[in-house]
Parts: sequence; C-alpha cells; structure tokens
Amino acid sequence: MSNEILDLIDLPEDELMLLIGEELKPRGFALDQRDDDQKKKDGQSWFKRNRKRIQNEVCASDVAQNVIADGRAFSRVELVAAVVDAISLVVTGVTPALIAVVVVRRGLVEFCADWSAGTS
Repeated sequence: MSNEILDLIDLPEDELMLLIGEELKPRGFALDQRDDDQKKKDGQSWFKRNRKRIQNEVCASDVAQNVIADGRAFSRVELVAAVVDAISLVVTGVTPALIAVVVVRRGLVEFCADWSAGTS
C-alpha cells in the first residue's frame, strides 16, 4: 500500500477528486459519458456528502487524537495508513486510500476542527 500512497500523496486535490469521481460510475450506464470536470464535481460532492461520517471515524481514532492533543509527528504515509484503517468499514464505492490522502493533505487538526464526539 505504501507505493500507492506515495503515488497519490503529492497529487493536487483536484486530481484526487477526479480520481474519486472516476470510481463513482453512474448506475445503469455501460460507458461512462462524464467528462473530467463532471467526474471532479462528482468526487467533490461525494466527499462533501460523506465528510461527517469520515470525520466520526477519523477524528475519534487514537492516531488523530495523538496528533491533535500532543502534536505528535507521524510520517504522511503512516497517517494515511492509519486513516485507511479508521475508515475502511464506512467508505464504500471509493478506494479508502484516496479518501485518506485527501484527509491527510488537509491536515488532521484542520479536518477535525469542527468535529465533536457523538455527532453524526
């Protein structure tokens, strides 16, 4: 998985959203007729719709709590792997590593800033 993460981690967020959108194939269509702009919008929309659910898993995790509370340093690959572990049961239809890279690139402190335990 670390090679996949290394391939993704330095991509611009727009490119990551495009990759997410590419994984979201329209139902009932044999061929995907969407252009890259539409795929990117679909990826952004998916992330926005699922953000709270992802936050609930990521921000409650031990790794996130250590980063937030102590400023403990982890490598980006370690953080992505930890986020993948946290979200793998709730993220469906999209590769969890893509979502984890977006979260880590945004920063755990920033991603969890508006999260509080027990919210949905």
